Amino acid sequence: MRLITSKIEDSNCRKRNNQGGRTPSPVNITLLQIGDDEYWKGSLARRVPVKRDYLAALVNKLCAADPQVVALDFDLHSPVVDGSYNDNPEYKGETLTLVDSVNRAAASGCKVVLPDAMDCASNNSCVREAGVLDGHDVALRH
Repeated sequence: MRLITSKIEDSNCRKRNNQGGRTPSPVNITLLQIGDDEYWKGSLARRVPVKRDYLAALVNKLCAADPQVVALDFDLHSPVVDGSYNDNPEYKGETLTLVDSVNRAAASGCKVVLPDAMDCASNNSCVREAGVLDGHDVALRH
């Protein structure tokens, strides 16, 4: 795991904003990249779905750094699209650990953005797919 810190500077901002008439404004972004060694050989043990207690630990550590927002980009969709089988019972404990971490983060003022899976048809109509956090009391979930 390594931190990649980047400040979006003038050139990228100007390229994107020259046509829109907006004034460019640099933004501080820190990305946490989980590399091959961490995913394949580390505690993640290349498991799919990703270990949710691992995600909970990430939320805890990242929120301790007092960020403006934490966004998780991990697949948390249900194994069955219609939600009739929300999740494997073996993963219940780690899912509850993630829910607890997100709720504690929200209570402390740390904003956590969670992923949703969407199924989009060729006519551009999209439907939200069931997720493993459905049915859990996750703070500010919409």
